[in-house]
Amino acid sequence: MKVSPMATLQRRWEAALDGIKSAELEYAIGNLSEEDYRWLRRQYMREAAVVMRSMELEHEEEEALLTRIEAESERVRARVLGDDQAAG
Repeated sequence: MKVSPMATLQRRWEAALDGIKSAELEYAIGNLSEEDYRWLRRQYMREAAVVMRSMELEHEEEEALLTRIEAESERVRARVLGDDQAAG
Protein backbone atom coordinates (compact mmCIF):
# COMPACT_ATOMS: atom_id res chain seq x y z
CA MET A 1 0.00 0.00 0.00
CA LYS A 2 1.50 3.27 -1.15
CA VAL A 3 1.26 6.31 1.15
CA SER A 4 0.54 9.61 -0.56
CA PRO A 5 3.13 12.40 -0.32
CA MET A 6 0.53 14.64 1.33
CA ALA A 7 -0.16 11.99 3.99
CA THR A 8 3.57 11.77 4.66
CA LEU A 9 3.80 15.55 4.97
CA GLN A 10 0.80 15.57 7.29
CA ARG A 11 2.47 12.99 9.54
CA ARG A 12 5.68 15.04 9.56
CA TRP A 13 3.66 18.15 10.44
CA GLU A 14 1.92 16.40 13.32
CA ALA A 15 5.24 14.99 14.57
CA ALA A 16 6.76 18.49 14.58
CA LEU A 17 3.81 19.88 16.54
CA ASP A 18 3.94 16.97 18.97
CA GLY A 19 7.66 17.58 19.40
CA ILE A 20 7.08 21.25 20.22
CA LYS A 21 4.38 20.34 22.74
CA SER A 22 6.56 17.67 24.31
CA ALA A 23 9.54 20.03 24.58
CA GLU A 24 7.32 22.67 26.20
CA LEU A 25 6.06 20.15 28.74
CA GLU A 26 9.46 18.64 29.51
CA TYR A 27 10.97 22.10 29.98
CA ALA A 28 8.06 23.26 32.14
CA ILE A 29 8.39 20.31 34.52
CA GLY A 30 12.15 20.67 34.72
CA ASN A 31 13.25 17.69 32.64
CA LEU A 32 15.03 19.87 30.05
CA SER A 33 17.56 22.62 30.49
CA GLU A 34 16.75 25.91 28.79
CA GLU A 35 19.53 25.27 26.27
CA ASP A 36 18.16 21.84 25.37
CA TYR A 37 14.62 23.19 25.23
CA ARG A 38 15.61 26.00 22.86
CA TRP A 39 17.56 23.59 20.66
CA LEU A 40 14.67 21.14 20.44
CA ARG A 41 12.12 23.89 19.80
CA ARG A 42 14.29 25.33 17.03
CA GLN A 43 14.62 21.89 15.41
CA TYR A 44 10.88 21.22 15.50
CA MET A 45 10.05 24.71 14.26
CA ARG A 46 12.50 24.23 11.39
CA GLU A 47 10.86 20.91 10.50
CA ALA A 48 7.43 22.53 10.62
CA ALA A 49 8.68 25.28 8.28
CA VAL A 50 10.11 22.71 5.84
CA VAL A 51 6.82 20.84 5.81
CA MET A 52 4.87 24.06 5.22
CA ARG A 53 7.06 24.91 2.26
CA SER A 54 6.68 21.40 0.93
CA MET A 55 2.93 21.71 1.11
CA GLU A 56 3.20 24.97 -0.87
CA LEU A 57 1.01 26.87 1.50
CA GLU A 58 0.08 30.40 0.67
CA HIS A 59 1.28 33.18 2.94
CA GLU A 60 -2.04 33.60 4.75
CA GLU A 61 -2.29 29.89 5.49
CA GLU A 62 1.32 29.83 6.67
CA GLU A 63 0.69 32.71 9.10
CA ALA A 64 -2.43 31.01 10.42
CA LEU A 65 -0.51 27.78 11.02
CA LEU A 66 2.33 29.57 12.81
CA THR A 67 -0.26 31.34 14.95
CA ARG A 68 -1.82 27.97 15.77
CA ILE A 69 1.58 26.57 16.76
CA GLU A 70 2.23 29.49 19.07
CA ALA A 71 -1.29 29.32 20.53
CA GLU A 72 -0.95 25.59 21.18
CA SER A 73 2.43 26.18 22.79
CA GLU A 74 0.90 28.84 25.05
CA ARG A 75 -1.99 26.51 25.98
CA VAL A 76 0.44 23.78 26.97
CA ARG A 77 2.55 26.23 28.95
CA ALA A 78 -0.54 27.64 30.71
CA ARG A 79 -1.83 24.16 31.52
CA VAL A 80 1.51 23.06 32.95
CA LEU A 81 2.65 26.24 34.69
CA GLY A 82 -0.69 27.86 35.39
CA ASP A 83 -2.01 30.99 33.72
CA ASP A 84 -0.05 33.46 35.87
CA GLN A 85 3.39 31.97 35.17
CA ALA A 86 2.71 31.33 31.48
CA ALA A 87 1.91 34.99 30.86
CA GLY A 88 5.20 36.16 32.41
